[in-house]
Amino acid sequence: MSLQTTLTLLRAAADGSRLRLLAALAHGEATVAELMQVLEQSQPRVSRHLRLLAEAGLVERVPEGRYVYYRLGESALLPALLAALDSEADTQIEADAHRLDALRVLREREALRGRPRTTGRPDERALVAVLDEFLGRRPLGTVLEIGSGTALRLLGPRIRQGFCVEPDRALRLLARARLHAAGLAHCSLRDADPLHLPFADGAFNLVILDGVLARVPDPAAAVAEARRVLDEQGELLVIDRVLPGVTSAEMTSAERLNFWLTDCGLHPACHHWLPGRSPDQAVIRAVPGRFPKRTGTDG
Repeated sequence: MSLQTTLTLLRAAADGSRLRLLAALAHGEATVAELMQVLEQSQPRVSRHLRLLAEAGLVERVPEGRYVYYRLGESALLPALLAALDSEADTQIEADAHRLDALRVLREREALRGRPRTTGRPDERALVAVLDEFLGRRPLGTVLEIGSGTALRLLGPRIRQGFCVEPDRALRLLARARLHAAGLAHCSLRDADPLHLPFADGAFNLVILDGVLARVPDPAAAVAEARRVLDEQGELLVIDRVLPGVTSAEMTSAERLNFWLTDCGLHPACHHWLPGRSPDQAVIRAVPGRFPKRTGTDG
């Protein structure tokens, strides 16, 4: 980093309010309205501070419909700045963190208000065990989840950078609240169509389709789009309702899903049905390459 660039970054950060904003965003992305409540400052003042931080590359703007979320940028200076901000030694930053936690709780309540209780989701402990079996405990690089953010949250500590695509705003609010609670500020939400992902070809080391195939009009196209953004050395995981041995037109039957995977150049390497009263939730791991279909099951 050049001397001039370093000076520019330091000048941008050299303000109490801007340092408080960086400390707040270290918990996860947030809107101007939320940051106004955290800092207890006016909209023009918070917006001005965010603009200066964005111009210096210390924060990034993430448009989402009529909302704009802010998240930490990729500046190499940020880790040192954040490490110097000890919330336990600074009552102001500690108070900001408490207000941010309260906002997170409100965000989660808003997301859940009026929504039916979801059923049929796999047990998280069983899911973690299968994810560890398939992926090991190695660092995972760049990860995209197309779904509710559950897998991203479970794998978050091992991810260098994570994104979750979820078209439903209430589910995005819920995912943000839970990513905040888990301290995963390096994971970001996007409002996007699973059939038209806003990412470059081969951008991710791991792509996860979690409960998506029954929610899109063309599940085969969703698999193909996930394949497009997957690195050639990467892995695709499908977590969904997959009925073993079904040969009918069931949308997410194992046979039809295997066809979609192989049709876009993915080899279904192994699959595992999760425990339950009626086992139909499965995790399928696929890797790039056209190979003969695997017979039998793993796990």
